[in-house]
Amino acid sequence: MYRICLGLLLIIAGFYVKATEPVHDGLVKLRISNFKDDKAGAVSYTFDDGLRNQYLIAAPIMEKLQIPGTFFIIPGQVSATLQEAEAKKPGAWGGVTWDEIRTLVAKGFEIGNHGYNHKNLVTQVKEPEELENEIENSADIIRRETGIFPVSFCYPYNSFNEQVGKIVERRHMVARIFQQGIGARDTTAKNINQWMDKLISRREWGVAIIHGLTDGFDPLRPDVFESHLTYAKKHEKDLWIDTFGNIGSYIKQRDATTIKEIEIGTNSVSFTLDCKLSKKQVKVPLTLVILTENKVTEAKATQGRESLPVTISNKQIMIDCVPDSGRVTVEWKFSDVYID
Repeated sequence: MYRICLGLLLIIAGFYVKATEPVHDGLVKLRISNFKDDKAGAVSYTFDDGLRNQYLIAAPIMEKLQIPGTFFIIPGQVSATLQEAEAKKPGAWGGVTWDEIRTLVAKGFEIGNHGYNHKNLVTQVKEPEELENEIENSADIIRRETGIFPVSFCYPYNSFNEQVGKIVERRHMVARIFQQGIGARDTTAKNINQWMDKLISRREWGVAIIHGLTDGFDPLRPDVFESHLTYAKKHEKDLWIDTFGNIGSYIKQRDATTIKEIEIGTNSVSFTLDCKLSKKQVKVPLTLVILTENKVTEAKATQGRESLPVTISNKQIMIDCVPDSGRVTVEWKFSDVYID
């Protein structure tokens, strides 16, 4: 019922789920959170091939429940007109128009690159020029039509090698190399809910792949999909639900960042975040968690000259800050002692 690239997942599991080890000095501990807002687990819902039922059924359900999603489209298969889109067979690639794709963007959904013509980039594409067209030109078309360059790439047929990966990485921040297939008519909301529960308990990121709803390859029943998303929404306290691009970018940046130049005072700590990625790749704030020896009653934080929002919970202080953007300073008080 579920299909998953187990070999790839086993190889990369440690990379994606390993939390940054805390840095500490006496009574203060610092760590970069595994996920945004220190959530226990994370999940992304991705849709492949630009099917019409994704636009007509999946997107409205997600919009109603305020659940973000990523739609991997095939630019060379996008319908030129609404008439052409509606005339395609149920479950056919490219059953949406560019106007409809722009509507998805306006509603906050992510549009990812799935290759210009959905060719197997290892077995079907041999010439360098054609490979560039399938990857780079495809991305440029998405930017031209939507105004946004695609952060994410999805390998057609999940097929890639080192050469393909290098071309994708030139301009795409992340690529999907593991996923949990969700579909087939015997799939139940309970099945998917149990998978999601494991993400939270194991502190992992899960990437759901969905092709069709009601028709197409391994179609998922709309009522099952909505029931599961309703369940997921109730677990947002522990689960980060976001687009593939947002979570993937956070993780890539997190694993390339180190806490350095730490200075700890009586009721304060300051440090820098050094990231190995290029500056154009460092775009998302990372969640920093500071643990103190006593309950914190008040705190403030700055990065450079900018104030940062602070969340306090008992002995924990949580802030979001961007690597390579200036020194971070956090000050707090326990009772009547405050460093100002």
